[in-house]
Amino acid sequence: MRLIEAARKGFKSIASGTGYTGLGWGFHTMAGGGGAGYDWNREAGLRYDNSVVYAAINYTCRTMIECGLPYVRKAGDPNSEIEGHPATELLANPNPWYDWATWLSGQVVSELASRSGMSYAFMHRSGGGKLIGVEYLPHFGVTPYSVPGSGEFIDKYFLSVRNGRMEVDPKNILALRYGPMNPLRPQISYGPIEACLVEVCTDKEALAFTASLLKNAGVTPHLVSPSGKDASGMDIVFGEAQARQIESVISEKTTGANRGRVVVSPIGLNIDDLSLSPADMNAEKIHNIAEERICAALGISPQVLNLGTGLENGNNRASADSALRQAARDYVKPYLVRKAQQLTRVLIPELGNPGEEVAFHWENMEALQDDKTEAAKRDELACGGPWETVNEVRKRKGMSPIEGGDAIRERSIRPQDQEEKNARQTQYTDR
Repeated sequence: MRLIEAARKGFKSIASGTGYTGLGWGFHTMAGGGGAGYDWNREAGLRYDNSVVYAAINYTCRTMIECGLPYVRKAGDPNSEIEGHPATELLANPNPWYDWATWLSGQVVSELASRSGMSYAFMHRSGGGKLIGVEYLPHFGVTPYSVPGSGEFIDKYFLSVRNGRMEVDPKNILALRYGPMNPLRPQISYGPIEACLVEVCTDKEALAFTASLLKNAGVTPHLVSPSGKDASGMDIVFGEAQARQIESVISEKTTGANRGRVVVSPIGLNIDDLSLSPADMNAEKIHNIAEERICAALGISPQVLNLGTGLENGNNRASADSALRQAARDYVKPYLVRKAQQLTRVLIPELGNPGEEVAFHWENMEALQDDKTEAAKRDELACGGPWETVNEVRKRKGMSPIEGGDAIRERSIRPQDQEEKNARQTQYTDR
């Protein structure tokens, strides 16, 4: 680690010079819903500024951090953690500016919210080519490029910078993919929110509609027209100046800080709604549909994210605990396993030896503790009694061994249980 720290002196940040220039976004434009050629991608915006998407990102980061730092072990052996492994130390402190948890949060944002479902990092090297640091790169500033006919999967990466773009050798880019390979561009993945652009846009529009109603006195726009007849029996007609005056008075009295004030008119008026009310629009159902579909694409129950539709359908502790366990088991754990496989593929050839792999202590997730208890009971029942030593358990929990902890201990029996056992044996003997 001291060698890495010495090599990092004079480190220059690559990400600090990057910026959005349009690269990496325009490989196709979705059409449909609002009409052919409607750019749902542009309307959806950053995606992670949507509350549903952000809730999923926040849950994912928080739960993954419960697993602690990634570590290196012998392939397939959970109890063979290699202490002080260079890859473990690099992941714990990827660069001089932030730690693993911070880098992980960037990975999750990019992998869940980007169109490509990819996260990228620049691999800093010493003068001799040794990997000494890893730095997160914004996903919208990195574009893989393949030269037609070259025979290479990726020939180079284009990195968007303030004064244009920079070519980067693929060996210096750590690319992590969230999900399946994208048939349109196999070099990238397919972000889960890409399939929900319409739902993200719908949720934003529903929020904007509600906010607009609240800002405008909590009512929809109205058409104001004269009521009654004048002294000659003719229908009253507003002149242009009179119409503007009435509009100004009503707007001043009913919007902004004056919401709810009484408006008194010296003449009769007809007031008709121009659009539907929130109740007529049923904005809550619109939100629920968007929440359900976005969560389905991510593989997380709305109840886990404390969203309205999830809380309505599961309002007791048992269902909440079950949803948390399912999300940890079916979403977070596979996500970590896939991430560990990709980190192994890149980092072990650089910093390790064949037969080693990167892994996570996914069993430390709080939501899986009940599963661990049940699994331990099943293992003990299958083995006919205790089957692990104390020191094996302590090592798994990151604790130092103790004297006498390398022998399997017999299950302790309470005195009253032993007396009952002896009595049953005596009765059987007497027979």
